[in-house]
Amino acid sequence: MALVWVEPFEPYGTNMSLPSQNGYTIVGGVLFAGGRTGTIALQINGAGWRRALAVAATTLGQGIAINPNNGASDDAGGLNFLTGSVVQVEAVRMGSDNSVGIYIAGVGLAGRSAPNVLPIGVWNYLECKCIKNTGGANTGYIEARVNGVTQVIINNANLPNSFDTIQLGNATGTNNYDDWVVWDGTGTANNNFMGDRRLYVSLPNANGATQNFTPSAGSAFNCVNQVPPVDTTYIEGAAAGNVSEFVKGAIGINSNDIAAMVVMGRLFKTDAGACTGKIGLDSSGNILNSPDINPGTTGGFFQFIVEKDPNGTIPWTRAHADAANIVITRTV
Repeated sequence: MALVWVEPFEPYGTNMSLPSQNGYTIVGGVLFAGGRTGTIALQINGAGWRRALAVAATTLGQGIAINPNNGASDDAGGLNFLTGSVVQVEAVRMGSDNSVGIYIAGVGLAGRSAPNVLPIGVWNYLECKCIKNTGGANTGYIEARVNGVTQVIINNANLPNSFDTIQLGNATGTNNYDDWVVWDGTGTANNNFMGDRRLYVSLPNANGATQNFTPSAGSAFNCVNQVPPVDTTYIEGAAAGNVSEFVKGAIGINSNDIAAMVVMGRLFKTDAGACTGKIGLDSSGNILNSPDINPGTTGGFFQFIVEKDPNGTIPWTRAHADAANIVITRTV
């Protein structure tokens, strides 16, 4: 896999208590109605969202839609690449000249773009790729792009450690963010700069043919399509082997370039007993499920990234993506 994390911000609504249930250890800012894609975006002012990756990466890239809100001092906003709690690289918008600056731990500002590549009040797409040292000290590489155009390249950077943590924001200034994607250098797809990406959330809007889970009330799909989630309405798989499928809404943006589909779910169990489950996709009868998920007794968010259509292990087409059903399975 090359695409390792996505964050559309939509699933939380405007409830800032929920992101910490998705693995973020530092959470700040305000979720607000008015996203670039969909309905929700994030505004950060001197705060940040931090999350550990499942696997450390020697090459790591991040992309984010950014709309600068004011012309604050240098070091305003940005994409951060960390080892543990230590920021190795920060790619940021810099102060009133609206440039992109790259900061390296122990060095400070290492490179800066021309002014006005990230103007205030306009959505643009910022990407940064970092490669750790490959042949001793000062052999790392950093590149930042805006809307697919290279703005800063730093060769011979000293990046001694693999990247195991990501962070959005961490500075002064106020910026709006949407459509956050993270990728590493592995695999055969989505393993380099991905360009401007939009994360469109399609919610369940009908029950599929298989319905083993029991809704707490009414129709099952109406129990699992609330934004933000409502824990008093849910579907319950009472026994191992229970499966339910859900039809979802079609992609609501004009794009035929689909890098991946990502199943996002919020799972929990009712007591301390053993219980595991999977989330996945059914594409024309070809089902691909996530590894087993171990939910806790309080709600937690989970995601499963599917870069290729299970129907042929080929790139997704819009028609197949729209027709694919969401699947949930209780395994234990």
